[in-house]
Amino acid sequence: MKTKFIFITFFLCMIFLIFGTIINVPDDYATIQSAINASSTGDTILVQPGTYHENVDFNNRAVTLASLYATTSDESYIESTIINGGHSSSCVKFDSGEGNDSVINGFTVTNGYAYYGAGIYCYNSSSPTIMNMIIDNNDGHPDDSYGGGICIMSESEPVCSNIVISNNYAEAGGGIYCHDNGNATLSNITFFGNTANHGGAMLTNYSHPVVDRALVYDNQANSAGGAVYVLYHSFPEFTNCSIVNNTTPGWGGGFYCNDIYGEPIITNSIIWGNESDYDLQIFALGANPTVNYSDVQDGTGEDWFGEGCIDADPLFLDPGNDIFFLTVSSPCIDAGDPNSPLDPDGSIADMGVFYFEQTDVNNEELINNNERIEISNYPNPFHSSTTISFSVTQTSRFVTLDIYNLKGQKIRQFSIDDSRFSIVWDGTDETGKYVSSGIYYYKMKNGRYTSTKKMILMK
Repeated sequence: MKTKFIFITFFLCMIFLIFGTIINVPDDYATIQSAINASSTGDTILVQPGTYHENVDFNNRAVTLASLYATTSDESYIESTIINGGHSSSCVKFDSGEGNDSVINGFTVTNGYAYYGAGIYCYNSSSPTIMNMIIDNNDGHPDDSYGGGICIMSESEPVCSNIVISNNYAEAGGGIYCHDNGNATLSNITFFGNTANHGGAMLTNYSHPVVDRALVYDNQANSAGGAVYVLYHSFPEFTNCSIVNNTTPGWGGGFYCNDIYGEPIITNSIIWGNESDYDLQIFALGANPTVNYSDVQDGTGEDWFGEGCIDADPLFLDPGNDIFFLTVSSPCIDAGDPNSPLDPDGSIADMGVFYFEQTDVNNEELINNNERIEISNYPNPFHSSTTISFSVTQTSRFVTLDIYNLKGQKIRQFSIDDSRFSIVWDGTDETGKYVSSGIYYYKMKNGRYTSTKKMILMK
């Protein structure tokens, strides 16, 4: 899927190169806004790494605003190309009826401050394409604010993919706020560390957003809906999501559903370990959520506990360290809706955001066993490279060392033979591209035994 996405991104960039003008920032224009103002339909505004202290408004321009990630697929450019809103307004606005051909691709958006959408604001039937972004540390007004990361309102329908939404604040919807037919399409989204009074990660009101493959963890609501608050006449869809370890002192550590028409549709998902004073993962006040083929803690006996649902420990690899991969014994493997698309390994869909890649190792169970596999890396955290050292008590013919990003995507694989006791990872993926700073996991597999550890890349 990632390879296919990169190809599509590259192909689109080639189209822009052929049919539109390339405007370079800062070579042609010193600021992003001046480049947008000078652009024409079909142009590409290519932004060099750096921090741009401005508040960007697309002004109904059908253009692509991109970092060098769009032409290189090097994720480090997402982190190093920054739009800093100066704590004065939204960092990026789409409020003039923009369509999907208004594109922003490959930036970090931070330090915005607004009543609506401190990070990104979509309003007035604006439906841009927002992809490959980090939306971090944006603040809504403390008295009355909506969507610390993104606010989507007034029949706006943005298409959002591959986005990390973290450490944002608003009174309603710390990560995202959808209102008045703010019908976003959201795929491959990570929400963490967001805070709100209502809906730590997300609040929907009179809207029907579609959320596919989202990891929602460690968000907080001070009133209700630690992760998601579903308000009047909202029917959000959540498919293959992991909603874990969110908190609120009020109702609904995972979901708070208010009103007879505040009804989420939840499929192939895991809702587990969310905390509230009332020990409810999903609280439905006069609402009728639809929950099927999902693992919901303490869901047994609830009216909404539907077809294919289970109430069993998902057996995450290391939830205490925010590692939410499924282990081989997880009841969530092959437990999703059998009519859903198959997982990439050809098996029935799993529950949760990360599918378990099934391999046949002598038909034996894989065991996470640190006694048989000793593995560590130094330095950790590291800047440019780290040495991963290992020893095993008995070596099989099948010894591999894999590196995963926070989304659970395998980015690098090493084959290990008897003569090797360490490898040096230089922060590149399988294609040789440098990855961005962040948390990564390395997993050694020796026959039926595995061991996984965490490391931090800081550039």
